[in-house]
Amino acid sequence: MFEVLLKVCRYKSYIDRYFNWPLFLTSMSILNKFGQKMKKRRLALGLSQERLAFMTKLHRTYISDVERGNRNISLINIEKISKSLKVNLGDFLNDL
Repeated sequence: MFEVLLKVCRYKSYIDRYFNWPLFLTSMSILNKFGQKMKKRRLALGLSQERLAFMTKLHRTYISDVERGNRNISLINIEKISKSLKVNLGDFLNDL
């Protein structure tokens, strides 16, 4: 048991030393902001997650994960979503 705790402590110090925590936290807030912006636009158009998923050819759970900030979405999928939500890609990414 002691050996396992020692290994965990060593890995934690390695992670703390080499992992950029502020960047990680910033990128998480960007994902949340994007998801909130996407959800707001979807609701303004009166679309359900299922309908948006059908329009973008993405899975409904993927749409849900993006809206909750749980997915690091690709540019290709951002483009699909922005076209389906009838928003200019630049406007969609502005103010994140």
